[in-house]
Amino acid sequence: MKRKVITLKRGINLPSFINKARHIQACLSAGMFNTVTPTPAEVNLLLDQLQVFQAQTDARNYANTGQRDVLRSTIQSMISAQCAFVNGLANGDMAMLEASGFELSKVREPRPVPTKGSTPTFTNPNDGTVFIESKGIREHDYVELEIDGPQGLCNYYSSLYTKFKVANLPVGVVLKARMRGINNRGNGDWTDTLSFRVYDSAQHETAA
Repeated sequence: MKRKVITLKRGINLPSFINKARHIQACLSAGMFNTVTPTPAEVNLLLDQLQVFQAQTDARNYANTGQRDVLRSTIQSMISAQCAFVNGLANGDMAMLEASGFELSKVREPRPVPTKGSTPTFTNPNDGTVFIESKGIREHDYVELEIDGPQGLCNYYSSLYTKFKVANLPVGVVLKARMRGINNRGNGDWTDTLSFRVYDSAQHETAA
C-alpha cells in the first residue's frame, strides 16, 4: 500500500489550523509543487482573512463568526484539493511526499494469518448432535472444522465462530476433529487433533 499525504484534521483549533496551513503553503511553493492547484497564493490570501476573523473573535467581536466558519471550510476544501494534487504527482515517492509539508498516512501493518487454537473440546448432549469448540483462534474471517472417521469419513464444516454444532455423525466409533482459522492472508495452523466418540445415551467419553 503506497504512502499518501493527508489533509488537515477538522477537529484542531483554528490557530493550529492556520499555522499548519501556512506551513503547507510554504512547502508547496518552495519547489517541486509550485504548479499545485489551488495555488499557495490563493490559499494564503484566504488565510489572511481567516486570521482577521479569528482576531475579531479573540477580541469578543462575534459579528463574523459565521463567515469565519464558512471560510475555514472553504480553505479546508482547497487544501484537500492540493493534497490530491500532491498524491497524484508523487505517486508514492516518499521523498516528494515528505517535502510536501503534509502529514503522511500511516502504513498499515500486514494482517497476520489466524492464530492456532487450542485442542478442541466436545460435548455430547445425547440428542444426536455434538458441540465442538476451540479457544484461541483469532484474526479469522471464518473457521474450518474437519472431522475424520472410519470408512473414509472426512467432513468439513465452516462457521464465523469457533464453536460448531454437528449432527449425523456415526455413533460409538473413534472420530478425529481439528480446526483452523482462515482469512484473506491465508490459512492458520490446524489445532492439535481431538479424538472422541459420539454416544446415543447419557454415556460419553473422550477416546484415548
